[in-house]
Amino acid sequence: MAPVVNAVTCLHCGTRIESSYRHDWKVCPCGLEIKGVFVDGGQAYTRRGWGPEAWFRDEQTGVVYDYRPQAEQDRGSHDQTS
Repeated sequence: MAPVVNAVTCLHCGTRIESSYRHDWKVCPCGLEIKGVFVDGGQAYTRRGWGPEAWFRDEQTGVVYDYRPQAEQDRGSHDQTS
């Protein structure tokens, strides 16, 4: 079984954050009020949370989650720094 990669990349600021061990709570520099995302749990468990306008990629699955307002999504990925 492959090790769990408990990490996400915030597509607003381009920061990759990874939780390495149990209760290792990490948040991106955007903060959680609006755009940010957090990870927690290391390899013990996977926990994610995000602000109402978050935009991030799950590094284990590659899935991109986009909670930006529709108008911002329609303008494309101009602020993505991947």
